[in-house]
Amino acid sequence: MIRQLYDADIRRMEVNSFVSEAALPQVADAAEIVAAADIFPRLGACALVPTVRHAERAPAAGECFVFAIEPGAQAAAALKP
Repeated sequence: MIRQLYDADIRRMEVNSFVSEAALPQVADAAEIVAAADIFPRLGACALVPTVRHAERAPAAGECFVFAIEPGAQAAAALKP
């Protein structure tokens, strides 16, 4: 899917999430997927990192833009209508 979006001239995308592997086993390979996105020239690949604990896995992905959500902000967002 990353290649299809890249071929459609999209140059910034969130390619995976560093979240609990127990809760979402399908993202256990997040670091490998983010690192693999490096083959695309000028692609700004990023990954979601909701907590500091999950951010520990992000450096294994190499250079990537990482967005973090503070736990308080996450809980507040869930309360909004």
